Amino acid sequence: MKNFKILSLTLLVFAFSSCGLFQNAQKKVEKTLIGKWDFTFVKSASAGEVTAEYESLMQELLKGSFFTFSADKTYEISLMGEIIEGTWAVSDDGNYVLTNEEETKLEIIEISEEKLVLSSKTDEDIITMYLKK
Repeated sequence: MKNFKILSLTLLVFAFSSCGLFQNAQKKVEKTLIGKWDFTFVKSASAGEVTAEYESLMQELLKGSFFTFSADKTYEISLMGEIIEGTWAVSDDGNYVLTNEEETKLEIIEISEEKLVLSSKTDEDIITMYLKK
């Protein structure tokens, strides 16, 4: 019985501390995301191997394209002249950006003050977006 109480107490402490860790990860990612990110490259898994021609075409198509995350939890994407707006949130664990109340789930592959790599998975494809501030 004594071991059960110690184990229960340990699990309870771990659960509460984990929530704090997740909140810290979430807040850190949110803070880093806020701002304007310029698209540098977009890769589709279904496109196969990235060739120099593909890379050149992507650079041309993505000129002036950006993803802006605002502090009020709204976003704006300007992609090839089209504007898309909505709301965003970061998952509790800080590993995903959720848009429009979880309509789209973007995995955060890499994030720093200057670089952001997001991945969107569908049944048909995996799209990876490379952005810089």
